[in-house]
Amino acid sequence: MSVSMQELLMTMRSALAVSAVCILLYILWKRMSMSMRKSETQVGFALVDRFESSIQNGMLNIAFHVPEKFKMPVEVVLLSEEGGELATLQQGVCGPGRHARSCEVGPWTGRCVLVLRSKNQRLERYMRFDR
Repeated sequence: MSVSMQELLMTMRSALAVSAVCILLYILWKRMSMSMRKSETQVGFALVDRFESSIQNGMLNIAFHVPEKFKMPVEVVLLSEEGGELATLQQGVCGPGRHARSCEVGPWTGRCVLVLRSKNQRLERYMRFDR
């Protein structure tokens, strides 16, 4: 069985074309699956929003919103610049809607960080207590 050079080249071209199509399909599949995972992550990070904070009359006031149809654990803590916990404003499950918490500022001075943690999410707000 002798194969002519022309038939051999045709077979090699066909094999290369099939390989190129397979590689393109693999790349498209990977990109689509990555974009789907990103959209799932973005939705996960938007579960608690409208995180507000203010200091008035020696009180630290915070507020956050949990969207409708969600119920999740939320933790809000105030940490010193060194990382020590100054106060826990929220710890436990919160239902949908707006939630507000407050605590006395006390003798705190300097820079602090207010941290909100929920499922797949961590929001930080840096604050300064001056006397």
